[in-house]
Order: sequence, then C-alpha cells, then structure tokens
Amino acid sequence: MDSVETPSVGQPTQIRLSELGQAFGFRCYHVLVTLAVVFTAVGNSVVSATGPYVQEAVINEAGIDEASGSLFSTSVLAGSIFGVIGWGGISDRIGRRRSMLICTAALMTLNLSQLLVPSGRAGFVRLVILRCCIGLFYGGLLTLPLTYIAETSGDTYRGSLMVATALGSNIGSVYSILFIMQHARQKQVQWNVIVSLAPLLPCSLALLGLLLCPESPRWLFMSGQKDRAQKVVNRILESQPLLGEAVVGHAPEVISDAPNAEKSLWEDMQCLFSPALRRITIVCTLLYFVFASASNAAWTFGPKILGDIAEKKSQDLTPFLKAELAGLAGTALSALSVDWIGRKLLMGLCLMMKVAFFWLLLLPTFTGYYTQIWAMLTAVDASLWAVLPSFICEVFPTELRGLGAGFSIFWGRVGSVFVPLLLGVLLSEGSTHAAIIVLQVGHALGLLLVAAIPRETCQQGLTDSCRPAMKSS
Repeated sequence: MDSVETPSVGQPTQIRLSELGQAFGFRCYHVLVTLAVVFTAVGNSVVSATGPYVQEAVINEAGIDEASGSLFSTSVLAGSIFGVIGWGGISDRIGRRRSMLICTAALMTLNLSQLLVPSGRAGFVRLVILRCCIGLFYGGLLTLPLTYIAETSGDTYRGSLMVATALGSNIGSVYSILFIMQHARQKQVQWNVIVSLAPLLPCSLALLGLLLCPESPRWLFMSGQKDRAQKVVNRILESQPLLGEAVVGHAPEVISDAPNAEKSLWEDMQCLFSPALRRITIVCTLLYFVFASASNAAWTFGPKILGDIAEKKSQDLTPFLKAELAGLAGTALSALSVDWIGRKLLMGLCLMMKVAFFWLLLLPTFTGYYTQIWAMLTAVDASLWAVLPSFICEVFPTELRGLGAGFSIFWGRVGSVFVPLLLGVLLSEGSTHAAIIVLQVGHALGLLLVAAIPRETCQQGLTDSCRPAMKSS
C-alpha cells in the first residue's frame, strides 16, 4: 500500500483532535488492536453462550421448572444490568484498556469458581448468585471493546472494524457448541466443567493481547494526559497503512479542547439529557431495549422453540452449530457493508428480515424448513448485534461515551432478564406460537425506532466533548 513518509514539505505541524480520525486510516496497528478486542469478545461470548445448551442438564439436576431454570442463563444478563452502566462510567474515568483488563481477568476467575458450587436445589441458588456476579464484568465487556475500537480507528473504516469486533461473539458461540459437542462424548464430564473451562483459552489470549495495546488516545486527551496521548498517536501514525494512502511518520501535535473538570454522575446524566443529546439518548435506549429483550428471549429458548415446532425433543446441536456459522457469515457481510450503506439502513433491513422470518415460523407450510429459517434468523440477528452496539458506542461524545453507551444498553439488559421469563411462562403453557408473536412484535417496534434515529454516523468524525454541542443548542 502507498504511504507518504514524513517529514515532508507542507505537512501540517498541528492537527485538531476532531480531525484525528481522518489521519488514522487502516494500519498494521489496527490489526493488533482488533485481534485483542476480538479475543475479548470471544471469551465474553463463551461465558453466556454455553448457558442454553447445558440449561436442561442444570434443570434436571436441580429439580426445578423451565421458567426458574432460565435463571441459569439470564442470571449473567441480570448481573450485566449493573455491569454495563457501571463499567461504562468507570471507563470514562480510569480508561478503556484498564477497564477491559480488569473485567477480563475477573470474568475468567469468577467463571472458574463455578467448579466449586455444589449440586442440587441449594447449589442452584448459589450458582445463580455467582453468575450474577460474573454478569457484572460480562456487562462491562459488552461495550468497552467497542468504545476502545471507535476511539482508535479512522473515520473511513471505523464501522467495519467495530462490526468485525463482533465476530468475536459469533466465534465464541461456535466455539461453545464445538466445546460442548466434544465433551458430550465423554459421559463423565459434568456441565459445570464445561461452562467453567470453555472461556479459559480465549480470556487468556485476550489478556495477552490487551497488555500489548496502549490506552485510547482520545480518552487520554480528554482526561488531560496529553503527553501520553501524543505518544500513542505517534505509534499509530508510525504504523504502515494496509488500505489506501496515509502519512507514515511522527505525528503532528494534536490540539484538543482543555480537559473538562471531573463531573459527578448526576452532572454527566444531565449532559446525556441536554437538548443536544436528549433525542439520541432516548432513541438508542428504547431501540436497544426492544431488540435485546426479544433477541435474548429467542436465544434463551431457541432449543425449546425449535423442539416444539418440530414436535420432538432432541439433544442434537448440529442445527444450532449451522445457525451460528450463518451468524458468522451475517456479521462478516455487515462488516463489509456497514461503511458503504450506513448504520441506519443496515439495521432497518435486518429488522424487517427478522419480522419476516418469525412470520415464516408461524406457518405450517414451512415447518419442514425450521432449521434453515432459524439459521437465517441467526445470521440477521448477528448482524444486528454487531451494528446496533457499534452505533451506540460511536454516537456519544468521548467524555461521555462509556456512560452514554452503558445507559442505553442498561435498559436492554433489564429487558433481557424479564422478557425471557415471560416467554418461559408461555412455553411452559404450550403457547409456542404466542411466544413467537411476542418476538415478532418486539422486532417490529425496533424497526420504527430505527426510523427515529436523528443522524447517521457512517463516514463521520467522532465528537469528543459535549460542551460545544450543548452551547450550539
């Protein structure tokens, strides 16, 4: 790829922080950062993805009903309710990379401790409490990798890199199924061994990768650490470009707004609901709520729903493995197209397809094709899980990006706990079609909310401070 070596005549000696994304491009540096956050996403995904596939074994061992048994999977989501907003605010104060390191190490350690939980009904209560604690760090890792990638990427390829990061979640789901299928052949292997050991390898690789990466330069500038931030920018611009033409060499001096005095959580929340940010905060919150609630409910009871449609019980995970592979393809396609057609249009198309696929599941004519329909649903769902959080993590200004994304996703975590309980009740009563209609309506509401998004972020620079926006309003 072409590069321009510095120093050169006419090369600017200064650049504004708001223009930094134009200079970053796509470089060798971004490969390292992307791999580190992909491994982080893989480990995080495995922690939750193993749940539905061993949930039946947990229910049988504890002697509980399916609605109560869903707490095994949703307890992680319950913990993430507080983790996603808590770590979002914490990362605005201590940094993105440091927060990811803490969350990944804690996630791996607590997950291993599931080996110590006793069996039976009493053990199930302890298990749910432990998995709620795991969810505190799982929730943090839902947004931290995306905010980190957003703040280190160039404007042109930012969407693709953020969506590519979501491949980690798809890889984690495939890895989880393969891990379970491999150990299912060994009859003596218990479910707690599977869920405890499955995330160990990806979490270890994530920690290694994060240790090799620097802190987000935008966060460093906004927190007043200008010298350290300038060194990170130098490292990025000294890296060779992989796509397009870019300047290679010592970075010009970055000019940023004076760092804001540290504000209280209440003052930060007032900024989120200032006239300039109010609409985007409300729309992102409602959109993530309806989508995450419906999607996680379908994920929790996917095996049950397909079993009811096919009118047979099966422990065969092959249809779900095929579906997760389709999810990988869906995410990859989104990564290639998100910076071309834009975030809003892509999300709208995906939601329309999900509504249509759920409708097909209701029709007796298509009963014989339920595995193919579920695979297509998973592909589209994976695309939405990649694009929607990416949009949320780039639309807020840097000084509030962690809190803004955390607040928006917080309410989706709430819905992800309670909507599966509702679905569990419907399925326990044999109302499979009613459960599917609930999922369909949720995605239809999401489509209306996408239309209400006030602005597109595709190919646009990031904002760093909420103060200029507030003044202009």
